Amino acid sequence: MKIGIDFGNSLARVAYLNEQGIPEIIPDFEDPSVKATSSIIHIGQRGCLIGERVEELLEVEPALSVAKSIRSHLRDGANPYIDEYGKSYDYTQLTALLFRKLVQDAEKATSEKVEGAVITIPNHFGKELRDSISEAASIAGIACINFTDPAIAVAHHYGLTKSERNQFALVFDIGSTGFCATVISSGTEGLKIVGASESKLGASLLDEKIETLLIENYRFSHGVDLGSDPVGRVQIRHFANAIKQDLSHPGAEEVRKSRLVCGRPLEIYLSSRQIGRMIEDLLSSMIETTEDALKKASLKAADLDVVFLNGGNCRLGVIRRHLGSAAGIPLERIVMDQPDFAEVFGAAHLTKTLKLVEKKFATKPGASAQVLGKDLVVCSLSPGSREEHAQVIINRDSPLPARREIRCVTSRTGQRELSFQWALQGDKGQKRIPLGESIFSDLPGEHKGYPIDLAISVESDGMIEITFSDPETGRSESQTLEYEERRLAIQKSRIAESLQTLPINQ
Repeated sequence: MKIGIDFGNSLARVAYLNEQGIPEIIPDFEDPSVKATSSIIHIGQRGCLIGERVEELLEVEPALSVAKSIRSHLRDGANPYIDEYGKSYDYTQLTALLFRKLVQDAEKATSEKVEGAVITIPNHFGKELRDSISEAASIAGIACINFTDPAIAVAHHYGLTKSERNQFALVFDIGSTGFCATVISSGTEGLKIVGASESKLGASLLDEKIETLLIENYRFSHGVDLGSDPVGRVQIRHFANAIKQDLSHPGAEEVRKSRLVCGRPLEIYLSSRQIGRMIEDLLSSMIETTEDALKKASLKAADLDVVFLNGGNCRLGVIRRHLGSAAGIPLERIVMDQPDFAEVFGAAHLTKTLKLVEKKFATKPGASAQVLGKDLVVCSLSPGSREEHAQVIINRDSPLPARREIRCVTSRTGQRELSFQWALQGDKGQKRIPLGESIFSDLPGEHKGYPIDLAISVESDGMIEITFSDPETGRSESQTLEYEERRLAIQKSRIAESLQTLPINQ
């Protein structure tokens, strides 16, 4: 099975194409009413918890250590997350856990194994970020992935590729942490981004405004300030989100809602007009961002054939109306079709173009293309000079495992030991990686030319072992060479293994 993943800043969604080729959302396995996974993780005595389980815990334990908004932290290079045991997790590892949760839900819902995924990330994500997300997907067990820009996925959901003529579409994407306007052209070369602009003002601004209003109403009704009450703040945040959802229902122009907060009733009335006043800054920023995207595409609003809305925040009627009036875009050209799932449904559609490449592994070590990668050399100084010479013992192109045996002899009478400096050597100009020194001592030293046999082996995992043998006495000694690159590779492998086996939401 191939899945589409909407890797958002605060929410992640997963979908697949059913037997009829129609995209279906995969809900949380534990609570099918939950159609998205909150990008929030807690690791501690309860195990690894992700999504709704963490949100519920925060209502009673607001001081719980959590990592949230995983993609934002990945992009911004934030500090790592420290769990309850003091263990550190970088955001690649946290992304891997989030992907594992999505894969786990998908496989339980369909009884099929996830083999590949199309993941939505913005085009401006560079190679380092893409490599990080690829690594996370690999750890999560997703063998094959493709990336697509969210706006391209949205355009696929709305069927822009089925147009019989060239068109210009604007994808209007309101996320929690930012807003993005993207102009896309469709034609014989497929979908192409011709202009895009982004604002850091997002729907979280509205969340904050509603939360502030709720806190003020609570203070007025009960004389209690929840601003410094961590439990109250979490409950207020969840109440504000419920209010926004009610205002997102079709035709909703007002909402009257009540809820117990810290054991006391809190009632709120909000109209669409009030919401508009609350987010004037956001609405102005969205228009400026849209105009900038059109300018980059050398277009005007009148040149647009259609506008696609993406994200659940687009369901707020005030946003759609404001976009139409302020940007000069007729409402009939502004299309909204399941905006909460537009991105992930588009990613699911794009899985049809994802080619799964079977990974073939050699049946015998060394029969594959796995090689040492750098020359294993023994280093020495020329007699009477400071010029260092390096003799290649095992060539970089040698398939692993590799082994070489050589015989050395003492160079003078009375010589009691043989010593060797080992290193890995790359191309000219690259820094040599020292591996350390090997010493075989307590030799008889009775005469020049006393023989010692060396066996040098490099295993498939990169382990280098040196064995000295005295053919006359039968004495032998072995030494394992350690170096930073291998140590880090082993550490990375062990971390990946622990992430793959860490129970999630159990």
